[in-house]
Amino acid sequence: MSFPAWWNQTVTVYHKSVGANGTSWEAQTCARCYVQLKDVSVNVDTARRDGNRLVCRIPAPAPKVALGDIVLIGADIVAIDEHTRGMTSADFMREHMDTAFIVSELHDNTTCPVPVKHLYIGGA
Repeated sequence: MSFPAWWNQTVTVYHKSVGANGTSWEAQTCARCYVQLKDVSVNVDTARRDGNRLVCRIPAPAPKVALGDIVLIGADIVAIDEHTRGMTSADFMREHMDTAFIVSELHDNTTCPVPVKHLYIGGA
């Protein structure tokens, strides 16, 4: 498959699973992804709040991704362990606040008639 030149980023998806032993995270690295930082403005009452939103497109076949998962820009696989101090998902997000986001938007474009079949993932 031919990818546009700007699909040149590597991301690591941390998929969250909740089971009898608590929460666990599985990491998978994905190549040839598209990553974009978008400026977002929200009006609350009379105040305007500005922020950033990250968008990531992962080509098919894509890993398992769900709302609440974490996406890290780059191929740095770090263990997330909710039972170990300093290694929780909150610790991870604090450490990688400029290069990671929590998935809050997810669209499956793997069956759509688009040039590159992919998952569209957004978050802040």
